[in-house]
Amino acid sequence: GEEAAMAVKKSLKEAREESQKFAEKLGSTIRENHGLNKALADATEEHRKVNGKLSNLETENASLKKSIGEQKEVYGSLEESLEDAMEEYRKVTEELSNLTTENASLKNTIDEKDEAKSRLELVLAETNVS
Repeated sequence: GEEAAMAVKKSLKEAREESQKFAEKLGSTIRENHGLNKALADATEEHRKVNGKLSNLETENASLKKSIGEQKEVYGSLEESLEDAMEEYRKVTEELSNLTTENASLKNTIDEKDEAKSRLELVLAETNVS
């Protein structure tokens, strides 16, 4: 009986030791799991921040694209205005050239009439003298 009691005691002692080792292992695993959970929470928070930054960049990008589109429209409108102004300038320059030519022609005509008048006056003066 005593051997059996000793064997049971030994078995209980070994079971306690096994249980203690298991409890220590479990505690270690729980701590490790807690660390992993913290790392996961940190990574999730970092992911949230990165997504926020990404969203802000996408918004800024869309705004910049819109601004570029508006600037292209303004530029296109300015190009049209410049083309219109150049066409107007060409017309005015042509008109000025025509007026200059016409003006020279009129001066020429006036000069010829003045010469003819002077000759007539000379002829009249000579006629009156004789």
